Amino acid sequence: MTTRWEWQWIMAHVMKQLSRLIIPFAYEAAEETLALGHSKWWEPKDLHMNRLFTHIEKLVSTESYPFVIGKRYHLTKEGRQTHGLPPGTNHQLTFAGGFMPDIRLTINQVECTLFESNVGFLTLDIHYPKQTDIRRLIEANHQLKKLYNSKMRLTYLLKGKQVELHLRELTQQLLAPLKVTTFFEASHLNAPFQALVFQSYLLDEPLSEEEVGPLLFWMRRTYTDSYSPNKQDEHPHGNPEVLQLYANSYWGISLEGCANLAFIGNHPQNEKYFKMNYLPHVKSTYFYLYLLSLHQRYALLHFSMLASESLLSGTGTTDHNLSLHQRMEQYLQDARLITELKEKIILFKLRSVFKQVSNTSHHTAVYNLFQTNLHIDQLLGELHFELDSLSQMVQLKEQKRSQLQEEAAKQEKEREEDLKTRFNTWVVVLSFAFVLVSTIADGLSIFEKFAGSGLPTVGSAEFVWFCVLFLLIPATALGFVAWFLVRLMKKSKRT
Repeated sequence: MTTRWEWQWIMAHVMKQLSRLIIPFAYEAAEETLALGHSKWWEPKDLHMNRLFTHIEKLVSTESYPFVIGKRYHLTKEGRQTHGLPPGTNHQLTFAGGFMPDIRLTINQVECTLFESNVGFLTLDIHYPKQTDIRRLIEANHQLKKLYNSKMRLTYLLKGKQVELHLRELTQQLLAPLKVTTFFEASHLNAPFQALVFQSYLLDEPLSEEEVGPLLFWMRRTYTDSYSPNKQDEHPHGNPEVLQLYANSYWGISLEGCANLAFIGNHPQNEKYFKMNYLPHVKSTYFYLYLLSLHQRYALLHFSMLASESLLSGTGTTDHNLSLHQRMEQYLQDARLITELKEKIILFKLRSVFKQVSNTSHHTAVYNLFQTNLHIDQLLGELHFELDSLSQMVQLKEQKRSQLQEEAAKQEKEREEDLKTRFNTWVVVLSFAFVLVSTIADGLSIFEKFAGSGLPTVGSAEFVWFCVLFLLIPATALGFVAWFLVRLMKKSKRT
C-alpha cells in the first residue's frame, strides 16, 4: 500500500483539470420555477453531448421537446455580482481553512439544473492554478465540499477591498426563489450541509497501479490522504467502484462523488486524443450521464420521503370534532394527494429511468457504473414497495369515506323519517283539535239549555253531558298536548 508519505514522490503534474461541486436539493412544485431563465440572473444553457441516443441528449434542454425532463441554467455576470461572486470568471479567490497553505482558485461557472421531479442540482465549476500538485487539489476539494465548515474562508479583492464569500450562504441566496424543501442532509438546518465532488485530472506522466489505486480512492470518496483505505478499496482491479476504460484512464464512483484519473506517456497512439478531446468529453457527455444518474437517485430519495410523509399522515387520528361531511372531505383530499403522488412517481419512472443511453461501449459502461454504485435498482425496488403501500392507503381512505357516506345516508334517512313522523303527529293533533272544536260547538246548544234553567243536578243526564263537554274533553286534550310536547323534546335531545 502506498502511504501518504511515499506517494509524495509521484512526479507527475496535472496537465488538465476539472473540479465541480454539486449540491442536490428538492424544491416546491411551481410552474414558474421551470422558467428560471426569465430571471435576469440566469440564462438557459444546453450541454453538447457526443454519441448518446437522440432522446437522451434532449432530456435536459432549453428546447420545447416532448422528452425534456429538465432545464439547465447558467448564472449571468449580473447574477454573479448580485450574489457576491467575483464579477469575472477568471477573478481569483484565496481559499484558507487552516488545513494546508492557502490555495488560489476561480469559480468559473455556476449552473442550476432543474428537473420536473422537483429535484435540482446547483453546480460550481472550480479551477485551480496550472501545475498545482494533485495532492493539494484532492485536499482542497475535500475541504471545499464541507459547506457546514464555518472556518473555511474564501476571499478576493475587489476595488482594493477584501470581500469574503461563504458558499453555504451563496447557495441559499441563489436557490431562495425556488423555495427549497430539503438538501437531503441535515435538512433540519434548512441549509446545504455537504456537496458532492466531480473531479477529473489528466497527468503528464504514467502511473503504476500501486499509485493509481490510492489516488483514485481519495478522489472518488473525496477523502484526504490521511485516510488509509483497505486493500480491496484501494486496488483498482476487481473493484465495483472502479472502471478502467483505457490502459491510461480510470473511473471511480461512490456515494460521495465521481472521479476520473488519466495520464499520458507510453501510449503515443492516444496521446493526442487525451490532450485535445478527452477532457471536453468528460465535461459534457460523462458529466451529463452522471447528472442524469444523480437525478434518478435523489428523485427516488425524494419520492420516498414524500411517500413516507403521506403514509404517516394517512395513519393519523381524524379530528372527530369535525362534522361528518368535513371528515368525508378530509378523506377525499388525502386520497387525492396520495393519488397525485403516485401519478408523479409513475411519470418519473416512464420519463427519467432508463437502462440504455448509447450505442457506444464506453458511454454505456460508465453509465452502468454510475447506476450500480448509486444503487438505483435498489431504490426503485424500495419505491415499488412504497407504491403498493400508497395504493393500500388510498383504498383505506376510500373505505373510510364509503363508511362515512353510508353513515351520512343513514342519518339522512332517519332525519326524513323523523320529519315524516312529526308531520303525521301534527296532522293528528290538528285533527283532534278540529274534532274537539266541533264537539264543543255541537254542545253549545245543550249549554244554552243549562244556562236557561240553571246548573244540572248531580246524577242527572244533563249533569253527565255537562262533565263530558266541559271537563273530560278539555282535560284529555290538554293531556295529549303535554305528552306530544314531551316526546318532541326527547327527540330533539337525541338528534
